[in-house]
Amino acid sequence: MLSIDGVIKSLKSIEIGLFVIDEAHCISQWGYDFRPDYLNLGEVRRELNNPLTLALTATATDEVRRDIVVKLNIGQAEEMVSSVDRENIAIIIERMFSYDEKLGRVLELVRKFTGSGIIYFSSKKWRNQSLVFTG
Repeated sequence: MLSIDGVIKSLKSIEIGLFVIDEAHCISQWGYDFRPDYLNLGEVRRELNNPLTLALTATATDEVRRDIVVKLNIGQAEEMVSSVDRENIAIIIERMFSYDEKLGRVLELVRKFTGSGIIYFSSKKWRNQSLVFTG
């Protein structure tokens, strides 16, 4: 979308106070194949007079963070790095082999926990079958 000249022209007509990039690791890690527009963000920044930039990511290694700074044409960057560990978030992996065993465990967890949660399924078919039982 940002490669469209009209969008750039419109953005140039206003003063951008903060240029924010979410999932900034895509600039370095996946930009070539998955998100090619991310590779153009350094040029977009330049065309917009290099506004103050906030690049956010939860998964960038030291090397990827350095690459982001280079690709965005940022001379000096202040990095704020903190742990992604959160007390209220847990990842639990349980190995089960039969459909009945899996369904029983999903039902048990849905009944036990009343707050928000995410359940990952290995297929859409398994997810759809489970939804019939969990509501």
